[in-house]
Amino acid sequence: MRTEQMRRPRTLIMEIAVLPELMFLDPDEHAKPFSAFGGQPLLVIFLRHIACMACQGHLVDVQTLRDFLEQKGVRVVVVTFTPPKLLKMFLAENKLPFEFVADPSREAYRFFHLRRASVLSFFKPGVLAGYFRRLWSGVKMRKPIEKDVLQLGGDFLFDARGEVVWSWVSKDATDRPTADEIRVAVDRLR
Repeated sequence: MRTEQMRRPRTLIMEIAVLPELMFLDPDEHAKPFSAFGGQPLLVIFLRHIACMACQGHLVDVQTLRDFLEQKGVRVVVVTFTPPKLLKMFLAENKLPFEFVADPSREAYRFFHLRRASVLSFFKPGVLAGYFRRLWSGVKMRKPIEKDVLQLGGDFLFDARGEVVWSWVSKDATDRPTADEIRVAVDRLR
């Protein structure tokens, strides 16, 4: 399978013969295979960590597309490496309209080549500006639940056959696609 490259060179082009049977855990600690999400277009959002300000802002951006995504038949699944018990507590306090699953072993993070940031990368002007933009837009800063704040995230759009048709692999802590970039990718679905 092959993804279309979007306007940015950092968009991952993947050659995957067969998607492995990745396993996730739902907030109640029930195993959920990746294949359980199949049969319809799927937007999978990998968070850096559950309290990540840039990721929370990204989820707000994706929420603005909720009606559009439903109209196009796109299911949204958010993946975090937060343990299910902590994820369940977080979701009880934060009502979000997406399905969340946990990947505590980060097997899926590794499979999709989601990198880790360096500590120094948080002090780059673009990253600092990204955090200030999120603060300015009203996203609240939260204390991380996880000990690892260096994991980077990404977004992957699958078609109904389960093939990756678009992807975004974050290059730094605030690098997420815009709602418009996701809209364009979804509009290109057959």
